[in-house]
Amino acid sequence: LVTPLVRQGHHVDYYLALSTREEKAWRTDRYLRQLTWDSLFGPPASARPNNSHIRATVARQLELAGGRLRHFDLRERMVLSDDARLQAVRHVAQAEHPAEDVDFRFPVRSQGKGNV
Repeated sequence: LVTPLVRQGHHVDYYLALSTREEKAWRTDRYLRQLTWDSLFGPPASARPNNSHIRATVARQLELAGGRLRHFDLRERMVLSDDARLQAVRHVAQAEHPAEDVDFRFPVRSQGKGNV
């Protein structure tokens, strides 16, 4: 994403928020079986890299691609369900589709081809 934009002459500022806690993903278990350790962070280990190493690695890779890390937020967990806007959307989905799990419906069903 960054390199093509830089090649087109754009300045790329990157804003990133990541969480380190394992959470239930909205994708299928089949997709999750493909997850692997990213070698950019060093060899696989039982403990995750420390926060400063993660930030430095992300910033270095963005710089190599020609971009700049403008903001980096690394938290153990990002609780999105506390947001009033999300609560409102979930409430509407629950009212309109009471027999369905609102988290499978949220934010929307994929508009793309395939089971994404």
